[in-house]
Amino acid sequence: MTIPFATDRARLRGPQILDYAATAGGAVLIDPTGQVVLASGVVAEDVIVHAARHGAPTSPRSFAHDGSCVHARPIEDGWWLCVVPATGVSPVLAAKRAERAAHVLWLALCDRPRAAGGGGSPAPSSLVFVRAVAR
Repeated sequence: MTIPFATDRARLRGPQILDYAATAGGAVLIDPTGQVVLASGVVAEDVIVHAARHGAPTSPRSFAHDGSCVHARPIEDGWWLCVVPATGVSPVLAAKRAERAAHVLWLALCDRPRAAGGGGSPAPSSLVFVRAVAR
């Protein structure tokens, strides 16, 4: 199983993002060929086969399979996330987590190493927030 991330930062964060999405159940990252490249928790193989039979989702979709609510979320270019939350977890909460995780996985998949000698100053190490006060 090859982890598809181009930077150390993304390779570190990818499994953490999947753990977040798993919602005490399971989550898998599936590549454009339909292969599972990263997994967290427990997802029965028949759930993945059932989800894959429908192809990579082009929009968020949820469906029931053997008493579980399965959430499939597209990421980009055929990559997608499949989440099967544990029994008792609210389907709405699981769907929201799947949506957020898919977005952050997209960012991780797009993350590229900085070009040598390339452009601009690095991002600040901390941000300062200033609150405007009306007079």
